[in-house]
Amino acid sequence: MRNDAAVSPVVGTMILLTVVIILAAVVAAFAGGAAEVQQAAPEAEVAVYPAGSGDDVVLVFEHRGGDAVRTEDVKINTWVHLPDGGLAASAHTALSNRSACGDSRVRLPAVPGDAPSDTREFGKAVWRPGMIAVTGDTAATAAFLGLGDATFRECVEKEAVLEVELLHLPSGTVMQKSTMLLKEG
Repeated sequence: MRNDAAVSPVVGTMILLTVVIILAAVVAAFAGGAAEVQQAAPEAEVAVYPAGSGDDVVLVFEHRGGDAVRTEDVKINTWVHLPDGGLAASAHTALSNRSACGDSRVRLPAVPGDAPSDTREFGKAVWRPGMIAVTGDTAATAAFLGLGDATFRECVEKEAVLEVELLHLPSGTVMQKSTMLLKEG
């Protein structure tokens, strides 16, 4: 008697089990976010530089071109290399505390002007090409950098090195990193 069966029931069961395991792994990968598409960071040129003198030394964030930047999606990290060799670090997001800026309290850097604070403060504003945002005045800039007034003035006088990084939170991409001398300008 001849057996015409090409595949035994055991081999058929093994093939079926393998297919089920592979499908389960694919479904788990998609459900777990392994196939998640990351949001691309905006391509924008944002220049950061100190400006002003005396009681009006500020940091300027100037959007020079490219995509609009939703500040709610940005984290600003700063590092000041102190004259004594130390390092002062500071970070700002849409959830940071508000600072005194003129007659109001806003998240810095803010777009100057008469617009309501909810459209010009960091975390709510959308920076577009040509827009400028500033850190207010000398006291607000010192607080923004995590420095006291006396330390900030010493850093300006001795032209301390300042690093500023703009991080796009949804993509985890550094949009801009600038190194400059903290000085009157």
